[in-house]
Amino acid sequence: MPQRNGKNRISQILRFGLFWAIIIFVALIFYATLFPASNLKDVALSDVVRRANDGKIAQLEIQGNDIKITPKDQSKPTEHSVKESSSIYEQGLNKDAKVEVKVIPPSTTGETHVDFGGYGCACADYRGVLYVYDAPSSGSK
Repeated sequence: MPQRNGKNRISQILRFGLFWAIIIFVALIFYATLFPASNLKDVALSDVVRRANDGKIAQLEIQGNDIKITPKDQSKPTEHSVKESSSIYEQGLNKDAKVEVKVIPPSTTGETHVDFGGYGCACADYRGVLYVYDAPSSGSK
């Protein structure tokens, strides 16, 4: 009966551990990209509009119904508010207010859908070897 080499076994365990460490690391990066942390203080829209009309806010960054507020003495947003679906000007902000209103198109990140069944699947085995499986083509025989 042949004996197993102890170093070979340790090498396999290390490669297997490294493989899963890389998979977990990539998954964490993916998660952090899709769900960034936000430490913004929630404030009422009426307070935001009042302070913007008084000139105490430097910038309003509007994305959909979400508003990120940058006060005059800050360089980055520190507050967050939510408006109704109408324009910020219809909700009380004066058009001559000394505030920069930056409108960003709504994010579609949450709507992203990838159907791996239609494009094939990339898989790796325990040795870290990458295999690509093609999905069968539909409609042609």
